[in-house]
Amino acid sequence: MKGIANKSQRQRRRTAAEYSGKGAERRLVTAVQVAEEADLAWALAEAAQPHLSAVERNEVYVAIGVGEAFAAIHYLITAAARKRISCPAELVQRCQSWLDVYIGHHDEPYLRSLVEDVLSPHAIRFRQLLQ
Repeated sequence: MKGIANKSQRQRRRTAAEYSGKGAERRLVTAVQVAEEADLAWALAEAAQPHLSAVERNEVYVAIGVGEAFAAIHYLITAAARKRISCPAELVQRCQSWLDVYIGHHDEPYLRSLVEDVLSPHAIRFRQLLQ
């Protein structure tokens, strides 16, 4: 989980460089994206909560609370894939949409492969078992 701090610093630099010098409209869109990203992070944290240790949960919650939602989502997606955590199909779709914003980011292909190859099929199987 120590990677959360390092990833968040890289993400912050990228975001600052990408959005510097943009107008008020761009800042408004960015603020909405930040809020949606935090909502996704909290939803993933809730789904993964029973499968995480107290230390892992605390680190994820702190990361989200201080605005490092990207790092928290990255950790939660990898943890969900590694531990085969069942996520609702709607949550998996939100992850896929969230990744569309990060096309070109160096972690995007890895995270997308986890979401599409591990979380999506697992969510579909879980939904079929409930029906």
